[in-house]
Amino acid sequence: MRSHLGDWTGLGNDQAAYDQLKAILDKYLEHDNDAIEGMDIDTDASANASGAMGLMNMLFKELGGALAGARNKLYVNEYILMHFESAKPTGLTHSDDYKLENREVEYIIYGQHLPGANYGAALTQLFAIRYAINFIDAFKDGRVTAAAEPLAKFITLMMVALEYTVDDIDMISKGESISMMRNMLKEVMMLNYHHYLRIFLFMNPASDARFQRIAALIEKDTGKDLTKHMTYVKGEVTTSKRLLFVPQIADALSYTGALNGVVEGNRFEFKKEAYFSY
Repeated sequence: MRSHLGDWTGLGNDQAAYDQLKAILDKYLEHDNDAIEGMDIDTDASANASGAMGLMNMLFKELGGALAGARNKLYVNEYILMHFESAKPTGLTHSDDYKLENREVEYIIYGQHLPGANYGAALTQLFAIRYAINFIDAFKDGRVTAAAEPLAKFITLMMVALEYTVDDIDMISKGESISMMRNMLKEVMMLNYHHYLRIFLFMNPASDARFQRIAALIEKDTGKDLTKHMTYVKGEVTTSKRLLFVPQIADALSYTGALNGVVEGNRFEFKKEAYFSY
């Protein structure tokens, strides 16, 4: 079982790990000679789109972009989730949930170098999203519909949305799933912390800084300086073309080396290879 309140003092040990990551990151910045835009928890995590409703607009815009063809971003996001750690939450008061070893994905997203700050940024963004959703959902709450005066209805609406949100954060932080909307979409769409983490990967800026943080984590975990290790990608594609002349001629040209391919019936098949190193 994970440790609870008694180990909060040990969270300070994470500072050495973050200092190491910061030093590695600075090295990559210098190596690439490229300015990287940092993430400020005060201006990005809590005010990513000038308030909760703006945050929702940004969310749907990014998801729309994903559906329209942001395949590369999707592949990178899934790579991050597959190869870096983001442990299932166990509770807001559990200190292990805030440690770097359990929050590598959050570090890649937010890039904070203070113990617990990256998980805190994720929870802040989660609160903003849930409040925006609950503000809409609260219109169906009986306490809101019972309020006669517009001002009373609005105050009740905010109160109910806040109540819903606090309850949602408590459940999600324990690793549980919650409905997208408890009144309008109850049990239709159940989401947990890692579902929202995928959303955060789309919502937050995916600049070169994110790739630098990925490289920094790889070096920290493996001890390999990526500025001194080269790699390459090989791609191969096979295609074919219906022959417009006698197949035997194409076969002869292939045999002599004039064409690089083979004849299959009335089609000429050929392969192409490409290499990219970095």
